[in-house]
Amino acid sequence: MSLWQRKIEILEAIRNCLWPNRIFRDASKGTLFERAAAYQHNREVRGRLPQYISNWAAVAVLLACAGVWLENAQSLIAAMLCWLLLIYTVSELAVLSAVYLLLTSWEP
Repeated sequence: MSLWQRKIEILEAIRNCLWPNRIFRDASKGTLFERAAAYQHNREVRGRLPQYISNWAAVAVLLACAGVWLENAQSLIAAMLCWLLLIYTVSELAVLSAVYLLLTSWEP
């Protein structure tokens, strides 16, 4: 296995660990029955969302710690990058939490 293939596998593992796109189906396309089946599938796999939420929470804690450490080390540009990534992380947490709550509480 080449070095590039190994790097691609690592990036795919990180992507699969943070974004749940592969486990959900698009419930906005198809016939009425296809959409209902996709929505039912999404409700069945919603139990995996708390793991993704906790993964993003761990990333948020690491970014906050890194930002504080880099600020104290007078590396302000790197600290600013950590804070900007933290903002993105918090938005991911909000979206995943909203999707989980929607799939848990809303019955069509």
